[in-house]
Amino acid sequence: MAQDRKQIPLLDEFVLRLVNANVRTEGAIAGFLGLPSDMVTDTIADHFHKDLLTYGPSDSPAVPRRLKLTARGEQQERELSSITPVRVNEPLVFDQLLWRVSSFDRRMIIPRRQAQEQNMLLLPAAQRRLVEMSDLTAAAINAQLREGGLTDREVLQIKQITESKAPRVLPAKLLVYADADRTDIQLGVVIDGELSPDHELALLSHGGAKALGIQVERPPPNGPRSIRTSNARVSPWPRSPRNAQKRPRTSSLQ
Repeated sequence: MAQDRKQIPLLDEFVLRLVNANVRTEGAIAGFLGLPSDMVTDTIADHFHKDLLTYGPSDSPAVPRRLKLTARGEQQERELSSITPVRVNEPLVFDQLLWRVSSFDRRMIIPRRQAQEQNMLLLPAAQRRLVEMSDLTAAAINAQLREGGLTDREVLQIKQITESKAPRVLPAKLLVYADADRTDIQLGVVIDGELSPDHELALLSHGGAKALGIQVERPPPNGPRSIRTSNARVSPWPRSPRNAQKRPRTSSLQ
């Protein structure tokens, strides 16, 4: 359940709605909203300039002039009042390694079969289960929508999640570091050209290089070390969800 934000500042909207609700003086509006009178005065002046407000007839010079919606202002107020939450399908990305909604570009995600054909190493999921409603919050989804540039929509409630049928993964580069004795192997994760400390810590919590079967072999004289993966276990990945979320499998040695 979501609501598209109105293309009007909040104070501008409140002034129009209050005037329509018979709160029709500058002082009364400022007192109702608890705002400085100069802010309200500036907003009212802007509405006069846009032909949304005017002054109605005054019964007495001693009585403050009462504001009134113009025909254009009445139309604007009706449009604001008619905006109600609607049910929408919102495709998202769910990162199973971090087990949270992600802002990764969906165009970066590839079919899992393609990753396997390219001999990529699939990284483990944080949990061996399907994503559930309790794993998502409206606040987290809204934060990712804002990060992705969608500022006009606000998710109010998650009603249902569905998954796409074809599992998909997110290609990444796995950096392998080892000391001279090959006893301390550390990993780094690069996604879209940027190091991701969160993914690095997540891998470490799942056993790091040892859990992935990554070994650094002894280098030949005057030669570089080689990296070998063996017995790399791939945890079952739930299907990528669609509508409420879509999960990448952060993957690959490239």
